[in-house]
Formats: sequence, C-alpha cells, structure tokens
Amino acid sequence: METLESKVRMMNREVLALKTAQPIGSSMKTYYGQYQLPTVGDDKRHYFEITYAPSSQPIMTEVYCNTSDSLVLFSPVGNTQKMGDLRPDTLAYEREVLIMSSRQILGVRKIS
Repeated sequence: METLESKVRMMNREVLALKTAQPIGSSMKTYYGQYQLPTVGDDKRHYFEITYAPSSQPIMTEVYCNTSDSLVLFSPVGNTQKMGDLRPDTLAYEREVLIMSSRQILGVRKIS
C-alpha cells in the first residue's frame, strides 16, 4: 500500500507542476531596419544586397514597402541576401522599406 500511496503523491506533484508551469519565452530576437530605395528612373529592374551580422541563427526576413509588393527576397547565401525591385516604372518619390529579420542587419546596398 505504501508504494501505491507514494505513486499517488508523486502523480499529484506532477499534476500540480503541470498546472503551475510557466511557458518558456522564445529565444529568437527580431531586428529591423528602415531604408529609402533611391528613384532611378531608367525603367530597369534593380537589385540590392542585404548584409547581416554573422550568427548561427538562421536568416528569416520579411520586407514591407509603402508603395507596393514589388520587392522579392532571394535565398540567403552566407551572411548576405539579394532583394529584387521588380517595379520597372519610374516613381516620383523614394520608397520607404522596412526590413525585419531574425539577424542583425548591417546594411543594404544597391548592386545593380
């Protein structure tokens, strides 16, 4: 009987531990950068390179733009990732881009 009683106590402790457990927060941090895409006016597609800080964290990035959904992210290679601006027509103003990522963003530069 003592073993049955000790098992019941142990199960009650486990149930209590499950009821009072606190959820563990995510260890993932999110970084963001706000950039202005230049207006070129040459009716061509342009490409940019995003450079991230070195880390073991995988690169997960999302881009938001104030004018349209014409920005496309390519697969990351090492600590960089290409972003294509697929809107060939000319805009009269610079576009504001918000880049959110799982890695720290060191910079964005135009490559073509």
